[in-house]
Amino acid sequence: MSKYTQHIEKIIAQAEEDGFQRGWKAARDAWDALIPRVKVAGNVLTSSPKKRRKVRKKVKVVELHPRIVTVQQRILNCIEANPGKTGAEVIRLLGDVNPRTARTMLRRLRIDGKIHKIGEGWLKK
Repeated sequence: MSKYTQHIEKIIAQAEEDGFQRGWKAARDAWDALIPRVKVAGNVLTSSPKKRRKVRKKVKVVELHPRIVTVQQRILNCIEANPGKTGAEVIRLLGDVNPRTARTMLRRLRIDGKIHKIGEGWLKK
């Protein structure tokens, strides 16, 4: 390599190092400016809000009309009236219920402990 090539490589390496140092300094300055606005909550850094938000004190509760029967309740009633039926048979007995919804409700009722499966059939607990 010639002297000029080595000299140019040194200039490029120095420029890269200077650029890195400027970027590093800018990042540190930004971080140092951010620190006073952040407070520690346990092990998590959370930004402190400038303004407190108002929280609604009253929660709106929507109640179903007493005559409306949910799909989950219909499935539970069907299993109570027809113990030992398979999931497919329960869905067939309900008729107008979407099969995917019915399978989901069977699973949720099982997880909630309201029904259990013995063999292939469902029974109410």
